[in-house]
This record gives sequence, C-alpha cells and structure tokens, in this order.
Amino acid sequence: MELVNPTPLPGLAFRQFDQEGKLDCVVTLRGTFAHVQNGAAAWHEDQMPLQWEDVYEGDPHQTPMLHQSDLVPEKTGTDVTFLGSSHAPDGPAAAWSCRLEIGPLDKALHVSGPRLWHPVIRAARWPFRRDVAVTGWRLGSPEAA
Repeated sequence: MELVNPTPLPGLAFRQFDQEGKLDCVVTLRGTFAHVQNGAAAWHEDQMPLQWEDVYEGDPHQTPMLHQSDLVPEKTGTDVTFLGSSHAPDGPAAAWSCRLEIGPLDKALHVSGPRLWHPVIRAARWPFRRDVAVTGWRLGSPEAA
C-alpha cells in the first residue's frame, strides 16, 4: 500500500484489523491553519507533524488536552481543535458565551473560568472498620477569569 499525498499536509496510511476482524485501511492527515480574527483561515507556514499520542498542558489529570493523537482508526469524521483564548467582554467573569465559525460550521460556546472536579465520597461504617468509596464526580464552581 502506498499513500500518494499531493497536499502540503503531513499524512500516513496504515492497515489495521477492526473490531470485527476485517482488515481496514486507515488514512490520517493533519492540517495547521493560521487564524485571523473576522477573516479566513490560511495555511500555516509550518505544518505541525502528525501527533502520535495525546499531549496535555501538564499533568493529564489536572490540565487540558492540547493535542489529540491522530492515530484513531475508528474515527469516522474530522476533528477541529482550536487553541486560543476567550475573554469575558465586560471584564473578569465566572462564565460567558462566545462563537467559533469555520466555513459552514458555526458553534456557540459557553466558557468559564478555571474549575475543578471534586470526588463524591460515600462512607460506610462497619463494626470493625470504615470503608470509603468514590461514587462519582461533581464539577466545582468556576472562578472569575
């Protein structure tokens, strides 16, 4: 198998067995664009290479994912990852709305300041011991940003 890629995008093709045991051909391309406020996106001079693994800002349990791996064979569509910032229009706020438009895709987003997930803990007392279990997670209130 050979991938003929006439685009400036980094790409890869490989074969892999699917969940039903059939041999599939997987093709992945990564495009990097420069964003211009209220303007059309343009090819970025430096195309990012294919991402072999998920990348986080720091600790994967406490910081956001910056780049998702491009090697996801069961993905049937396209991902758009926008790395940027949103600021409340009238100064620091706990939450506000913004929009992202890419061609025909128009998404309204509700963003917030930093917030943390907190464990929901259940404690059970037995005659000779005390058991504690995490039964779920609760999203904390956002901080003003």
